[in-house]
Amino acid sequence: MAETDVVLARVTAYALRNGPRLQAASCVLLIAHALLVPMVGPLSFALGLCAFAGGMWFAARGSFDADLFTLLASQEHTLASFDEAMRRLGLIRTIGPTRSMEDRSRGAIRLLQNLIVCVVAQTSILLFATIWAVFLHWRIR
Repeated sequence: MAETDVVLARVTAYALRNGPRLQAASCVLLIAHALLVPMVGPLSFALGLCAFAGGMWFAARGSFDADLFTLLASQEHTLASFDEAMRRLGLIRTIGPTRSMEDRSRGAIRLLQNLIVCVVAQTSILLFATIWAVFLHWRIR
């Protein structure tokens, strides 16, 4: 593997290791949302829970990929042998042309971006529901 591919694999692994921080923030948001259910309502909580579940999926995938990119950065395996091992384990269906490290890194970074979208959605739902509930409370008085 070329030196730039090794560096790319390491950078990707480091970037994906930020997932647990976002995952922790998402857990805090879920707890806050659960505590505010009497004020914001169950529909808001259900939407927040969906965003939380999506975020957990992307966090789990990102964590797994971080370990895989660390393995690739160790230069112990070629990309072709890595793909063959993944196919044998049933983690990929078929082996087409060997993807470049850049394509693999972009795909992995999309997982982190999707996790960020889920956390932002979760935050937005909680914030909007709280503002709406406060607005309705003031309006009724």
